[in-house]
Amino acid sequence: MSEESGSEYSPSESSNSSVEPIDEVCQREPSKRIRKPIVYYHCQNVHTEQCEPVTYGEAMMRSDSSKWKEAIDRDRDANIRRK
Repeated sequence: MSEESGSEYSPSESSNSSVEPIDEVCQREPSKRIRKPIVYYHCQNVHTEQCEPVTYGEAMMRSDSSKWKEAIDRDRDANIRRK
C-alpha cells in the first residue's frame, strides 16, 4: 500500500509504454433459439353502436334534440364568424 495516499495502486513499469492494438475480432455464434411466429388475430366482424345522429332529421327526432339544436347553431355561428 502506498504510504502517501493510502491507495493500494502502484504503477507498474509497463504503464508508461505504448499500448499495442488487438488484431483479433471475436465473432458471436448465431442464436440457436427458435423464434415463435407472431400470431395476428383478424377480426372479421365489428359491431358498433351509432350514438350520434347522422342527419339533421335524426337529431331533431331524439329526446335531446334541444341540445343538438344548440350545438348546430353554435357550429353554424362559428363558421359564419370564421369567413
